[in-house]
Amino acid sequence: MANSGAVSKRKAAEMFRIPKSTLMDKLAGRTPEHRARLDPFTVLTEAEENALVEYRTGMASIGYQVTSNELCLEVKKSLIETPFQTIPQVEIE
Repeated sequence: MANSGAVSKRKAAEMFRIPKSTLMDKLAGRTPEHRARLDPFTVLTEAEENALVEYRTGMASIGYQVTSNELCLEVKKSLIETPFQTIPQVEIE
């Protein structure tokens, strides 16, 4: 958008609610387009994350809002079911 000249850089920054300086740095190539992940590993596999999404979606479909504690318990249960993976110890209260 901003590169094609159709919208000014200032307007594009306002539209996407980002600082103009951030947009300018991205367009000039001073910063990478996508940030690298800061954490070196993930605790859950993609399949486990998808299972949690399905759990929350299923609960929402019957009108039940899952609390953060309940979600943490589901994660803990998932980690206990697969104890031999090489993962860091996670303390869940």
